[in-house]
Parts: sequence; structure tokens; C-alpha cells
Amino acid sequence: SPDGVLECLQCPAGNSCPTTTGTPAACEQGSYALERSTTCTSCIAGKYCPSTSSYTEIDCPDGTYSTAGQALCTICPLGKACTDTGTETVCLDGTYSLPGEVSCNSCPEGKKCTGTDVHMECTPGNTP
Repeated sequence: SPDGVLECLQCPAGNSCPTTTGTPAACEQGSYALERSTTCTSCIAGKYCPSTSSYTEIDCPDGTYSTAGQALCTICPLGKACTDTGTETVCLDGTYSLPGEVSCNSCPEGKKCTGTDVHMECTPGNTP
């Protein structure tokens, strides 16, 4: 050919090719691109994308969340209840949650709960 181009190559999966003259750019973790893509697509909130080269959006399991653009889900922290998209609710006194729990639990009878901690509630004159 007159301009020296022998053939046009497809942009490989896992890369974006926004121009016809540049080098393919690798997609960041938490995003993906199929072959011949001009941009990488960010994984949506509530899902994670383990592969940059395929459309694989997987729901976050209960007790975990992702905001957007994540390759893995994040475990809901101690003392909080979380939705799959990352909205956190702090557990109030009288309730608690352990890491990875979906909701705040009611404090068991005879215990004192502070949202993040469960311990014996002793009557005056007694120690735990």
C-alpha cells in the first residue's frame, strides 16, 4: 500500500484503541473491553469484574459490596450493615455486626452491644 500499512489489526480484548494510530492501552482492573473496543467499560456498582478481556460482571455476594470499577468485592466492615453497592449503615447501641454481615443483629439477652462489640453485661457487684 502507498502509506506502508500492510494490514489493519483488531484491537485485542482487554485493551482500548481510541485512535487508529496509537498503541492499544490495557484496561485497568475492574473494567473490561472486548475485541475492537475504543474504550474500556467500568464494572457497575454491586458487581465485580475479574477479567479485563471479557464481559463478566458478577454480583457481589451477601456481606460484600462494590462501588464501581472493582475487580473484587469489599467485605462489609465490623459494626456496619452494607448494601451490595456500598451504602453503609452504622449498627446502633443494642445491636452489632461482624465483618461480612448484611445487617445489624439484635443484642443477645444478658449481653451488652455497642455496634462493634458484644460482651457480658454484669450486674453491680460482679465482673465479667
